[in-house]
Amino acid sequence: PSRAFCAPGVGEPPSMCLWRNFAGEARGRPGWRRAGAGISDFSRNARAHGFDFYRFDAGDAASYGAMKGERYDVIIDDGSHASLHQQTALAELWGALKPGGLFVVEDLQWQPPADRIPEPVPKTASILERNLVVDAAHPHAAAFAVIKDELARPPAVFYESYFKAGGRPDVPKIAVLVKAGPGAAAALDKLPLGAATK
Repeated sequence: PSRAFCAPGVGEPPSMCLWRNFAGEARGRPGWRRAGAGISDFSRNARAHGFDFYRFDAGDAASYGAMKGERYDVIIDDGSHASLHQQTALAELWGALKPGGLFVVEDLQWQPPADRIPEPVPKTASILERNLVVDAAHPHAAAFAVIKDELARPPAVFYESYFKAGGRPDVPKIAVLVKAGPGAAAALDKLPLGAATK
């Protein structure tokens, strides 16, 4: 069956090479359909690495439109890393994730400089560790309620020391959400959930 992968925020050649290899070509398997997205126009790089490319602004919900029209097995948010933008990506792209698919949020530990942070919201890691429970006033409260109902298990948040020798064990690094449905059990079996907080 056809498999598809989307990485908002991936546009530069090193990232595209990494994700192209992840998506199968380097292992001699049929490659997945790949899509990258970014605020800058990396469409030429994308074509050279076999990616579809979408221009988008992580903070502008309307700019996710083209990506939302597709269906993906894996979505990896590697965008601006601002908490509101991570949460907007999750809210906007969850519906494009196939049942049993993985939604990965990278770089939970990093935030842009204070003068570039959009409206304040709780840090993404804290929301995920609370299983997407937010105040009713949160801009994505309704979307998070739907996502919570569609999860195969609570989000798994991994800490920095799991990925890097000498990393701080109290710094969240990456989160993985698995959408319920066919394939969810197989996806969960492959995750090192013993290293996650939940």
